[in-house]
Amino acid sequence: MKKLFVIVLAMLTVFCFAACGKTDEPVTEPTPEILTEQESENYGTGMINPWQDCSTLEDAAAVAGFEMAVPDRIEGYPETHIQAVENSMSQVFFYNGSFDDGSAKSVLIRKGTGGEDISGDYNEYSEKETVPMHGVNVTVKGDNGLVYNAFWFQDGYAYCINADDGMSREQIENLVELVK
Repeated sequence: MKKLFVIVLAMLTVFCFAACGKTDEPVTEPTPEILTEQESENYGTGMINPWQDCSTLEDAAAVAGFEMAVPDRIEGYPETHIQAVENSMSQVFFYNGSFDDGSAKSVLIRKGTGGEDISGDYNEYSEKETVPMHGVNVTVKGDNGLVYNAFWFQDGYAYCINADDGMSREQIENLVELVK
């Protein structure tokens, strides 16, 4: 009789714990169908892409909160893609080839608020120096006489130029003069 009482008591305890943990609402995770387009692109990555595609530099200025000047074109890079992050940064990709098949090569020009290097280029280069160009000190990094990364600070903004195929110092200096 005691054994039967202990078994019944144990079963009631299990049922009580099970009932306390049950909810009537199903537990669901968001699916791509109910996420915004930007959230859906990054579903499962845990990060939302802060960059907004823009049609013009004026559109980018409205997003970033400041204007940016870049050349109309860069020889060898006929296509452009403009993006901005709200109240923070603008960038323009000058590119050739296709990003879909990995054949694209680009020159990225970026402008952002603050006094930090905003290039995002963490590669090690054999050549690095800071040189004066058009009234600002520009840090250039590269290999074999080509510059792959250049950055500088002016009037409360940070600037950078990243070149996939590298550029001559003269080409970088010409761009520094035009980028504002």
